[in-house]
Amino acid sequence: MGSFMNNGKSEDSQGRRGGNKRRRGLPSVESLEGRLLLDGGGRTWQPTSTDLADVRNGPMANEGATLIGVYQNYLKAGGNASSLAGQYPDLQFKGDKVGVSISGTGNFNTFLTSLTSLGVSVTTSSSLYGRIEGYAPISALPTIANLPQTLSAAPAYRPRTAFVGAANNEAETSLKANLARAQFGVDGTGITVGALSDSVSRFAGGLADSVKTGDLPNNVTVIQDGPAGQNLSDEGRAMLENIHDIAPGSPLQFASAFISELQYKNNIIALADAGSKVIVDDVGYADEPFFQDGLVAQGVNNVVARGIPYFGAQYNTADQGYLSTFRPVSTTVSTLGAGTYMNFSPSGAAVTGLPITVAGASAGNPAELIFQFDQPFATQQLAGSTAAVTSEVDFYVLDGGGNVVATGNNNNVATREPIQIVTVPTNGAFTVVIKVASGSNPGHVEFMNFNENTDTIVSKQFAGAGGTYYPSGFAHASAINTIGVGAVPWWATTPYLGTNPLNAEPFSSFGPRLSIFNPDGSPKATPVLVQSPVVSGPDGGNTSFFPPGGVIDTSRPPFPGQPATPTNLSQNLPSFFGTSSAAPNVAAVAALMLQKSPALTQPQIKAALITSASTTPINGSAPGAWNPQGGFGLVDAVQALNAVSQLQVLSTIPANGATVTVGVNAIIAIFSKAVDFSTITSKDLAFIGVPTSLTSITTQTPVALDDPLHPTK
Repeated sequence: MGSFMNNGKSEDSQGRRGGNKRRRGLPSVESLEGRLLLDGGGRTWQPTSTDLADVRNGPMANEGATLIGVYQNYLKAGGNASSLAGQYPDLQFKGDKVGVSISGTGNFNTFLTSLTSLGVSVTTSSSLYGRIEGYAPISALPTIANLPQTLSAAPAYRPRTAFVGAANNEAETSLKANLARAQFGVDGTGITVGALSDSVSRFAGGLADSVKTGDLPNNVTVIQDGPAGQNLSDEGRAMLENIHDIAPGSPLQFASAFISELQYKNNIIALADAGSKVIVDDVGYADEPFFQDGLVAQGVNNVVARGIPYFGAQYNTADQGYLSTFRPVSTTVSTLGAGTYMNFSPSGAAVTGLPITVAGASAGNPAELIFQFDQPFATQQLAGSTAAVTSEVDFYVLDGGGNVVATGNNNNVATREPIQIVTVPTNGAFTVVIKVASGSNPGHVEFMNFNENTDTIVSKQFAGAGGTYYPSGFAHASAINTIGVGAVPWWATTPYLGTNPLNAEPFSSFGPRLSIFNPDGSPKATPVLVQSPVVSGPDGGNTSFFPPGGVIDTSRPPFPGQPATPTNLSQNLPSFFGTSSAAPNVAAVAALMLQKSPALTQPQIKAALITSASTTPINGSAPGAWNPQGGFGLVDAVQALNAVSQLQVLSTIPANGATVTVGVNAIIAIFSKAVDFSTITSKDLAFIGVPTSLTSITTQTPVALDDPLHPTK
């Protein structure tokens, strides 16, 4: 059997920091990184055609249709790569090289040497995952595909942030964080918050600019900034400005999520190793698994297991997704021929085409649809995992005449990934068709619009079908261990407009997420339907710089569906919109909670945030009910801290130490929060320092004076 061996080197010397510290006391675990890791026997697929352009059976099929297309267009241009970035706006290019992730077998160092000798510029690598990420010469793609050690390769898609659009972050008052700081005497001191996004000091004057305006302290720790020369926007700096307004005492850290998926995972762990007690991100990659925890989600699992709460921006494409049980039907579909297709109708006559409407798309800004089915995502599993894709499932977008407008027909067995990605460059009405090309039928299928600058409206005609949902949240942001955050406009909340019902931002992404596989690709005993977003936070608060030109007027709100205020309530400064803004605002509340109660676990923080949010439900949901777009509601910092604070008697009537001149039949105790009255008896009442003039005190059954079930008096 094949194996990977890294001769005792760390998993990733470039990206992992403090690795020995993280595993202190577990030397046997550390030493496993230098041992042989089984890969399950090497390739399970071999080409049967010599045609390099043959996506299903050719020598490059294990690299998929997109990389094959890059290579073919490179040849057509006579070896000139200058036009490829315009043809493939979602890929990453550096000169005549294209961003890739390559999975392999055999001796890892030998594999690494083989790739670098072909000109591959390695950015991140891991023997544990058998994965090398970097930039490959386009001319070498056929050679890489056919190296004896290459299992598969995939393009490195550009990561996306969940962003839509002397600064005050108005979310501070929307969350009641100002009141919570005053009431509980907290400001985040001692609780380091780490953020991951594109960059923190690559735009304009970088961190120094935010320090000059007083919007950030001068001691932000940067573990790794975003790559230079890529026109980054410092969205991470904007997130830190949000956090600093709400938890001004919290030390701040940053690490980029824009290097690669593997480095993203490593940087999550690096933040924890560097002392972050709360971590938040707003980045997603197009090829993150839907039905299992991929690389990034595994990084989340790592830090949450260490007691660190993790927050993720849910994304900003509303309900522009589709998730359902796969219902097979054998039939013929116009130009696609006979075969097994998805039946979108749960009853009656079979319907093989689901209507969608694309708006806002253009040649340089296409709608991007990500389709996945529920089989193991082998390229994001450890090198020893044996679970693999066994079917090819194709995804088609057809026009009104049944002609194919876009198609995803990668050989999923060859690429080892149950995913198809298609782009629709034109607007109009289309239908989606899903066909099983080979192998067994999947159990579930899901697709979503990944380009938030376009709209892909999915027909809801079969919304009543059991197990059918319309989610569009990032995969890891909706994972079991992430506290996913939705968004509401800050001025819609109390103490501003106080709209009732309070509605989510119209673009804020819907859940839920269906988790079927463990990280190693093995099926879970019982699939989990994850209720994410968990809670919502305010967005649209002002920053000192981000985004440039993003000054708004709340009396003329920038997004359709937002409420208007009688007069403009925003500063004459840029406003930071999207779940990218809401997530760090909620993460900052967690920092206040941890300062008040340092021993809190992620489940306790999550429960307290849900408790606080249940008092302000979203989209007309009942208090305490989960809403697919708004979660359990808008976080209330006062209620959240109250939920995790120790129960105390704030005051009594008569007051403690008071002199009374008449007989006292009862004493009223005012508690710091509501109590479960069914658990209180007369035995729970005790007097300390009883005056000597009293000969006896009789305690009787307590009486609730306000809420009869959960009184504070």
